[in-house]
Amino acid sequence: MSTFKNYALQHAKVVVLTVHQPSSRIFQMFDSILLLSNGTPAYFGPTAQVVPYIENTLSCQIQQHYNPADFMIEQLLENETQLVATWAKNCQPNNIPQKGGISQYSLVEPWPTTFWEQTITLAHRNRRLATPRILSMGNIMQTLLLAGMSGAVWYNTPRDEDHLKDLEGWMYFSTNYWMLFVLFQSLWTIPIEMPVIKKEILSGAYRFSSYFLAKLVTEDPLDIFLPSLYLGISYSLLGGTLLSFWAIVLAQCVASLASKSIGLFLGSLCKTQSATTAAAVFTVASQLLGGYLTRNDNFSKYFKIFSIVYNGIRNLQIAEYIWGGGILCAEFSQFDSCKGVVNGTGFVTMEDLLWARETEIQYSVWAHLGVLGLCIFVFRYLTFLALNRSF
Repeated sequence: MSTFKNYALQHAKVVVLTVHQPSSRIFQMFDSILLLSNGTPAYFGPTAQVVPYIENTLSCQIQQHYNPADFMIEQLLENETQLVATWAKNCQPNNIPQKGGISQYSLVEPWPTTFWEQTITLAHRNRRLATPRILSMGNIMQTLLLAGMSGAVWYNTPRDEDHLKDLEGWMYFSTNYWMLFVLFQSLWTIPIEMPVIKKEILSGAYRFSSYFLAKLVTEDPLDIFLPSLYLGISYSLLGGTLLSFWAIVLAQCVASLASKSIGLFLGSLCKTQSATTAAAVFTVASQLLGGYLTRNDNFSKYFKIFSIVYNGIRNLQIAEYIWGGGILCAEFSQFDSCKGVVNGTGFVTMEDLLWARETEIQYSVWAHLGVLGLCIFVFRYLTFLALNRSF
C-alpha cells in the first residue's frame, strides 16, 4: 500500500484499489473512498469524512479506537437502504467535479460513457482475449492438416455424374465438421467468462448489451477464419471455379455462424456438462433429420428443413451446382435432363441434382440460406434474454 501511495504522489497518478475490510492503518492511507452496495454508491468522497457522514446520516456514534472500515461496513449491512437512498438524494461531495451546479455523475444515468464507447472498448479487450483462444497454434495446425488430408482424398474430383457421390461426400464431411467444430468451441466460452462479466456488470462498469454486441462483433470474424482457411486449401485441391469457391465459403460461413449461435444458446442455458450433453444430442438429431444416413426418408423429409446440417450441405450443393461449371451426364444417366444426351456432351440440371433422386418437399434455393439466417438471429436473441435475466 505504501508503494502505491508513493507512486501516486511521485508520478501524479490516480491509483484505484478494491479492498475488503482493511486495517485501520491501511484505511487511513486512502485519500478518497467509494463505498458500494450491490454496485450502487452509498458514499464517495474524502476518507476523513466517511465516518462523520455515516454518523450524521444514521444518528449513531463510532466507538473509540474502533476500526473505521469495520464500522463503515457494519453500518452499511444494517442500514443499506437508508445510506444508499440518502446518498442518491444528496450526493454532492466537495471532490466531485460540478457542472452548472449539478454533479456530472448523475444517478439517473448509471454509466458515464455511452453504449458505443463501451462496446468499442469491450471489443478491443475481447479481441485480445479471443484471438489466442480461437486462432491458437493447435487449431491452425489442425486446420492445415485436415485441409491437406481432405484435399488429398478428394483431389481433382471430376465434375461428372459418376463422381457425384464423391463430390457430395466432400461437402458432407466439410460442412458437418466445421459446423460441429464451431458449435462446441462456442459452447464453453460464456460459462467461463460469466463469473467475471457478471461481477463487472453488477458493479456498474458497463451495460450487458455492450458486452454481448462486442463479443459477437469481435468473435464472428475469428470463428469463420478457420473454415475459410480450410476451404481455401481443400477446395483448391478438389478443383472448381473461383466463383463457386467464394459462394461455398459464404455458404459455409453462414452455416458456421448458425451453429455457433446454437452453441452460445446452449452454453447460456445449461451448466457446462449439461450443455455438452445437450449439444451432442442436438448434433446427432440434426444429422439424423438431414436424411443423409438413410434412403428411407418418409419421416425425415418433413423435418429436414429444421436440420442445420441439411441446410448447410444444401447451400454448398447449390453453390457448386450453379457456379461450379456443371455436372456432366453419364452414358446411362439416372436423371431426366440427361435422357437422349450423348455421353459427356450434356450437363445435369440443378433441379435434377437437388430433387430428382428424392421424394422430399422442394424448397426454394434461398430457403436454406433463410433458415440458417433465422437461426443466427433467433438463437442469439434467446441467448441475450437467457443471460440478461441474471442481472
